[in-house]
Amino acid sequence: MRAVVASRRHHPAPLAWAAPWGVSAWTLARATVCVVAAVAIAACGRDDARRAGTPAASEGGATPATIAANAKVARELALSDTLDQVDARRGLVARPTGTITDSTGAVLVNFDALAFLEGNAPPTVNPSLWRHAKLDAQVGLYQVTDGVWQLRGFDLANMTLIAGKTGWIVVDPLTVRETAAAALALARSKLGAHAVSALVFTHSHIDHFGGALGALAEADAKARTVPIVAPAGFMDEATSENVLAGTAMGR
Repeated sequence: MRAVVASRRHHPAPLAWAAPWGVSAWTLARATVCVVAAVAIAACGRDDARRAGTPAASEGGATPATIAANAKVARELALSDTLDQVDARRGLVARPTGTITDSTGAVLVNFDALAFLEGNAPPTVNPSLWRHAKLDAQVGLYQVTDGVWQLRGFDLANMTLIAGKTGWIVVDPLTVRETAAAALALARSKLGAHAVSALVFTHSHIDHFGGALGALAEADAKARTVPIVAPAGFMDEATSENVLAGTAMGR
């Protein structure tokens, strides 16, 4: 667990995400990087096309070469096989709608942001990436098996609920309290207002424990009236990740 720099690149910095504004900040950072990269690639493509004497793309469009390349990928994919989509939706109980906001009203999660992922990929998008995005966008409450549910897409990680004798055992309560609370609210609206009888952190990445106070009242956590289970060395690992890679991952 010490090799944090290489293995954490897809996880946000704990310090950046522990604050209520962290989700929107991380989302903004990712969006900014994507936009800058897209603009740079488009500009390079137009310059290359002019130098080579080939048609350039219109603003916001794709070059003929890109269209042809994406069409070739589409022909090679088994796009008519929808088994992956069926598997991704298996066990769906309910989907969330609207947004999750913080105490200032800032939007942390917009559940309608990926509504555009319908139908076939447009010519500007690789069909394989479009298919993958559609599989990734299956947000909601799912039943995994008897007595086990998952809340997917509220955050980077999935929250798992296990029916215990006195309430839910919550495994990995997401990154921030707002997303954790929203996920639990959806579960309670469909499955009943069960109490949280235990929290389990599977490991020290912030998206697996940062939302603990959205699942458990602070007073209960301080009083230790509810068991909180974490791996040995959890505090050392969570702290060292911040020290070693927190600033870099927060950029």
